[in-house]
Amino acid sequence: MVCKKCHHDRMHRIARNGFFRVRVAPLFGFFPWKCSICGAEQLLRARGTRKRSQATDNPREETLGQSSNLPHVG
Repeated sequence: MVCKKCHHDRMHRIARNGFFRVRVAPLFGFFPWKCSICGAEQLLRARGTRKRSQATDNPREETLGQSSNLPHVG
């Protein structure tokens, strides 16, 4: 994401607050963003990238505490 005010790429998602951001903007696919450099807030249609844990490729294994290379004991 690039800030429309200062043109830096240091944008981060912020929490939705206020009636418009909570109720109206999501209906049209807008998400609130804030520039880390100038502090300008804006609504953009991009969600951003999803961050995943590097611990395992399968998130189900991490939550269940099981490993796919162990034999199944019935």
